[in-house]
Amino acid sequence: MPQEPQQFQSIFDMIPTPIWVEDFSEVKNHLISIGLFDLDENEVRFFLQENLEIVNSCIANFKVVSLNQACVELHKAKSKEDLLKNMHKIFSLDSLNTFIEQLVCICTKKYYFEGKTTVKTFTNEIVSILIKSKVMIGYEDSLSKVIVTTEDITNQVIQLESLQRNDFHSSNERFIYASQAISDAIWDWNVETGEVFWSSGFYSLFGHKPGIRKEKEDVWENNIHPNDYPFIKSSLDAAKSNPNQLKWSATYRFRKNDGNYAYVSEHSLILRDKNGKAVRMIGALQDITSQKESEKSIIQKTKYLQVIASLVESLLSFESWESVLVRNLGKIGEASDVDRVYLLANQTIKNTNKLCSKKQYIWSKLDEETSKTTDSESSFSLEDFPNIYRQALKKEAYSIKLSSVENPHLKSFMVENRIQSLLLIPIHSKNTLFGFLGFDECQYERDWTEEDISFLQTIANNFGNAIEKEDFELSLQKLNLELKESNHELEISNGELEQFAFVASHDLQEPLRMITSFLSLLEKKYSDQLDEKAKSYINYAVDGAFRMRQIILDLLEFSRVGGKSNIEITRFESVHAILEACDLLAKKIIETNAKINMGTFPIIQTNKSAFIQLVQNILSNSLKYSKKGVYPVISITSKDVGDSWEFSIEDNGIGIPKEYHGKIFNVFQRLHDKNTYSGTGIGLAICKRIVDHIGGQIGLDSRENIGSRFYFTIPKRVKGL
Repeated sequence: MPQEPQQFQSIFDMIPTPIWVEDFSEVKNHLISIGLFDLDENEVRFFLQENLEIVNSCIANFKVVSLNQACVELHKAKSKEDLLKNMHKIFSLDSLNTFIEQLVCICTKKYYFEGKTTVKTFTNEIVSILIKSKVMIGYEDSLSKVIVTTEDITNQVIQLESLQRNDFHSSNERFIYASQAISDAIWDWNVETGEVFWSSGFYSLFGHKPGIRKEKEDVWENNIHPNDYPFIKSSLDAAKSNPNQLKWSATYRFRKNDGNYAYVSEHSLILRDKNGKAVRMIGALQDITSQKESEKSIIQKTKYLQVIASLVESLLSFESWESVLVRNLGKIGEASDVDRVYLLANQTIKNTNKLCSKKQYIWSKLDEETSKTTDSESSFSLEDFPNIYRQALKKEAYSIKLSSVENPHLKSFMVENRIQSLLLIPIHSKNTLFGFLGFDECQYERDWTEEDISFLQTIANNFGNAIEKEDFELSLQKLNLELKESNHELEISNGELEQFAFVASHDLQEPLRMITSFLSLLEKKYSDQLDEKAKSYINYAVDGAFRMRQIILDLLEFSRVGGKSNIEITRFESVHAILEACDLLAKKIIETNAKINMGTFPIIQTNKSAFIQLVQNILSNSLKYSKKGVYPVISITSKDVGDSWEFSIEDNGIGIPKEYHGKIFNVFQRLHDKNTYSGTGIGLAICKRIVDHIGGQIGLDSRENIGSRFYFTIPKRVKGL
């Protein structure tokens, strides 16, 4: 035995109650290895009772770390060492059952145990004891230190048995009165005669008739749920056959008079004759349905939430909704605990123009289930199911049990598909009914809870959103492809137009040069033969040819704005570009004696040549349309307007009438005759085209005879950079 500190051992030995410290760590590991952890306690108990060799191996694996002197005295051993060495001798058959209950506690993570049992002394006497065990704080995971106390209750047990024999009849009377006073269902079974007393609680809780009557042996089989009965029968038979077991308890489902089942917790007392044979059993059943339903609800919610989380994660990973559905139909079916899950997708039949729902994907846990392939079997017209269609349009689920179906089409559908209960959850995409998620229960009729429907509707809504998202992405891809093709065609067209404009302008300029050249030669050679009227005609013709040539040059320039020659983007000081534009107009500035006022300007990012041309054209307009007898005063400024820089060119010229503000940027828009102000009416149109190309805006404020202010914006960030 491991040595404890002397002071601790002395105190330990002084305690009159038998105490020992056990190490259950190896036992726990063994139970985990055979898969008994986290199972239902009834399942663990049944397994251990049917596999006693595992119980014996657990007995061999548990260790007593230390014990006190009171243990030696209780078992009448010679010494501590003697007791530790021969510990196996103290176990009786009843001790085995108690040890099984301790193992059940370990597997279900219960850290306290209390029970009554019997043990043997080293002199072969049977001693009744009350045993209590508690895992020490800090050792809950390993179970390497468990405190166990035992109390000799042999005298109390003897007295109790005596009272049971002597006061049998009076206790029966008290028992009947007591059973009427409490809400639990009490039963008293005379094992030998088969008579069973059923208390009034059986009527109030389960609807069964109370009273005393002789019952057949199968009364328990008929009232315990078929899935629970094998284990309960085995456990009860084992308890009855064990002469040392006086108590029995279990949790199972008990049939009510209306055919439904209630979860009950039963605690029973086994009365035995002098030979240990069970002659009478008294039990109390407590209805714990609400508690069990709450536990099931929490477990069910957890399952649903896990499925929803998995679905959302998959759908957000750009996986197609169909592949996510196919891969997760089984998980949805298992979480909702149904026999069959499937997708019904709506489609319109061409010949009849009827809206039908057709099965596309199906999961089934029925072994004999096969996929249906023919149209008549796998699809149905929604016209034949108006209630389903009506509720689906309102985005409401439809559920029904076979016993309550009135629609002959629906009844035929459910019978052919062996459906006892049906649930259809509508799937909507873009406010259109796409189809349904179908859930079939084929074993029994099921009442779908609001909680079930709510969670399954959430799943259907997620698929509806995914379908809408995927449709949008497909339409966007198609639109992008069409846009790409259109841009490619536009590039070809623009290239051809630019080439055409260049060739056309070149071909048109040549005849004009010939016209002006020959008219000039005509005037020079025959000047003495021409009168003033003929000379003026020649001047008109030459002037017209020069203006025509200028129009052609301006048109060529207009067509080039936004073309490939203007796409180079650079960062530069805008003030330098503005000064360069002023230099290009230096002669005109000097001739008009104009004053140019300039503010501060930012560094910008755009096409420098286009920017210079833009400033030059507006500045040229301000110089050209000045008032007679008034020197032009022009102010060039800039300001930050958020995502762009705004440039402004303001003059004190003749101004522009308000009715022309919306037309001034159109091609060939002239407000004055050619004799008063020269020009072709294309300059401002070129400005607008430049600004549009770089992603800005252009406008003006003007008052006639006061002046004009032209302004335009340059984006701070260029798209694609």
